[in-house]
Amino acid sequence: MVPFFSQGSPFDHPVLAGWIAGITAWLTRSSGDGALRQLAFFDLNAALIAVAWMVTVVLVARTAGRRVWDAALVAASPVLILTAYVSWDFWAAALVALAIYLFARRQTLWAGAVFGVAALAAPYVIFIVLALLLLGIRTGHTTKMLEMVAAAAIAWLLVLAPIMAVNPPAFPDYLKNLLASEPSESSIYGGMNLLAKRMGWPGLDVGATNTLATILLVVLVFGLIALALYTPRKPRMAQLMFVAAAGFMVVNKSTEPWHAVWLVPLLALALPRWRPVLVWQAAIITHFIALMLFRSKVLGNLSDQHAIDAPYFLMAALAAGVATCALIGLCIRDMFVPGFDVVRRGAGGDPQGGVLLDPPAAATRALVTGARTDVSDAAETGSPEKDAAETGGEKSLQ
Repeated sequence: MVPFFSQGSPFDHPVLAGWIAGITAWLTRSSGDGALRQLAFFDLNAALIAVAWMVTVVLVARTAGRRVWDAALVAASPVLILTAYVSWDFWAAALVALAIYLFARRQTLWAGAVFGVAALAAPYVIFIVLALLLLGIRTGHTTKMLEMVAAAAIAWLLVLAPIMAVNPPAFPDYLKNLLASEPSESSIYGGMNLLAKRMGWPGLDVGATNTLATILLVVLVFGLIALALYTPRKPRMAQLMFVAAAGFMVVNKSTEPWHAVWLVPLLALALPRWRPVLVWQAAIITHFIALMLFRSKVLGNLSDQHAIDAPYFLMAALAAGVATCALIGLCIRDMFVPGFDVVRRGAGGDPQGGVLLDPPAAATRALVTGARTDVSDAAETGSPEKDAAETGGEKSLQ
């Protein structure tokens, strides 16, 4: 049975994961039954993810401009080594890396199409597209960004269309199940419920969780609007995209520690600084291990002495959340004080800017008069010393 296509084949992962799972199962159909086929299914998935990982490293290196060495953050990421093979989330990260590469090469429509496919792999991509649209408004390229959004919508529909034709209830049922699902233990809402259960307090039901999550998502959207339109200098594309993706990961009710794979390629472009990134990855890995030990009482039927209790898991989850928020804070600081941004100091502009670096068309200038008007990045390529002096940046950034 193929997820989404076959009647009675429930699948709690996004649509693209269902496509990949179905194709992988079809390719391994001759490997036998039972454990042998399960092993073949895992091995083929792992091999495909390894190929996607290598391609992603190359894409990040090609997109990073003169700082090609920043791709090492993806190639040698401890988070990816530990978590890339436990879900299909890396496909979303790989597709986003491809879309950024195409956007940087001014292939805006193709980038939009890839974003549309990626949105069926992980919902955070919707906020990334929103970030690009906001930057387009600020730079006077609203029409081009709307064309990109249209291309994303068309690609999204083309991938979804076969499922809707063969099994129309499948996708609506997936969305209903998503809304009706309990929050994950790793989310802030699941953590609140675990704490409430421990203390004997009333917890959040699904309705309250959905309401609170919606409010926080709206706050995230308004935060992106403020950053995109009103920072003293236009944020780099990767910076705003990282804030959008990381913010979604923090407030999402279904967040898991392996969703951190979404952020690793974006971090290599937005905040390529080894020390904070490695500290964050250590917190994510601690969270992942704590989750496995916490769930092992049920999933692995382990005795209490071989597992951990809720307080220890909550501390690990809290540390990971705080570390993610700290990276968001560092990225926002770099937006307001470009002297701290090692990419701007080294290369001057936005290596991933693509059409956003072009002067705005005369007909669209009025759209950005309400926001701050920027000199184009091409004209902002001053010396690192001048940039640091103007912004008060630190002398040593690495």
